[in-house]
Amino acid sequence: MQFLTLYIAGGLASARDAYCYNSSKDSLSNTIHEFIGFYEKQRNDFQLAKRENKDLKLEEYLDFETVKVTWNRGLKNDILRNKTITFHNQSVVKSLYRPFFKQQLYFAQELNDMVYQIPKLFPTSTEKNK
Repeated sequence: MQFLTLYIAGGLASARDAYCYNSSKDSLSNTIHEFIGFYEKQRNDFQLAKRENKDLKLEEYLDFETVKVTWNRGLKNDILRNKTITFHNQSVVKSLYRPFFKQQLYFAQELNDMVYQIPKLFPTSTEKNK
């Protein structure tokens, strides 16, 4: 007897569509490199400033006026944990954006707010969508 496993999963909630999606792979890669570069600068600078002032609050330090990054709870926690983020070419994948519009997507848990069950359903980019 054969059983069908049915998964119901939300799609990707990037919270950063303007950064994580693009029709051009090169443009997407450039945007993500800038995003990560700005994050890394803020992370490094905050860690240095925190050594000088132990009472420094992250919210007081981060640049919220920039268009280079959008801050959310996860990314702020990554800075507090001093977590580095690096670019990975294999994270640029084909996707369907708001159904039926093919786009390049930077799919990485560090930059996507909620990935839900996607890594479980599609552990590699070569998995077949049954």
